[in-house]
Amino acid sequence: MDCAQDTFISSSFHTERVGFVAAIKTLEILEAPNTYAELSRKSNWLIDEMRQSAGQNGIPLQTNVMGGMFGFFFAEKPVRNYQDAAESDQDRFRKFFMGMLKEGIYLAPSAFESGFISMAHTEEDLEKTAAACRKVMATLWACSQSMNTYGSP
Repeated sequence: MDCAQDTFISSSFHTERVGFVAAIKTLEILEAPNTYAELSRKSNWLIDEMRQSAGQNGIPLQTNVMGGMFGFFFAEKPVRNYQDAAESDQDRFRKFFMGMLKEGIYLAPSAFESGFISMAHTEEDLEKTAAACRKVMATLWACSQSMNTYGSP
């Protein structure tokens, strides 16, 4: 706390030191050995689970992961730029987002946003997320089959 008290801060919140103390603590956590490797391991595991779930249900899914940050698009081809992202299945993303929300998993509400894993996420959190993903992907597949059966768009 001393370093936060001794630091000149000029902003709208210049009297509020808690944010700066939290930032310093975050940097200390990130400096710990294997932090970034652990973030990558967690993110890659979750994305692999999502890819497997989508694949098992015949749902095209493109993914990107870097460290603790990940993204995914319901698309047939790799997403490398805005145009590719804009061509992804936004309706399917919306249904996936709402399904995950119903399962208690809060994702970014836009397909154009990234997801983030933190050191606070436990193995239990990740498994709960993967289980919800499996359930929602299966529901998306079942809904697409019933729509095809009845000739709906």
